[in-house]
Amino acid sequence: MTRSPQSKHLVCLPGGNKTPKRSPFPVPKPPEAAIAKQDTFAVDLQQLEGQARRINQLSAELEAAIAEFKESGDRVDRGSVHFREKLGHDWFPDRVCSYGEIKVPRIHQNAKGALILSSHRVNLFEAQLFEAQKEAHFVAHLLRQRNIAKQ
Repeated sequence: MTRSPQSKHLVCLPGGNKTPKRSPFPVPKPPEAAIAKQDTFAVDLQQLEGQARRINQLSAELEAAIAEFKESGDRVDRGSVHFREKLGHDWFPDRVCSYGEIKVPRIHQNAKGALILSSHRVNLFEAQLFEAQKEAHFVAHLLRQRNIAKQ
């Protein structure tokens, strides 16, 4: 009995260095001869488009998770003032997180229809600015409503 090479899982992920469980049932694959060349091209093209959509979806999810990470880091930074100054933990850093340039993959199509894999810069401060603008508009609306009610 030959032993299969050990899978390359990251140790920190669930499953660690364990070998993955395999189904005892073989997965049937259609014979290559049964699929015409043009059909395989169409299938390959659909798979490519599906992968492009998946990469862009994962990229959007990653960008949202990064924004949430920054929000959490900002809250911790604001709370750390109390932790350091009021509780006397002066060993704690002023800023828990710092942020460098962050890019995520992005796939787009050029004018001729070719798929281009590139990167998109994540602007963490743009999201904060947008939220601040929304809040400012909301507060201004409330103040206008109060002025109308007083008159």
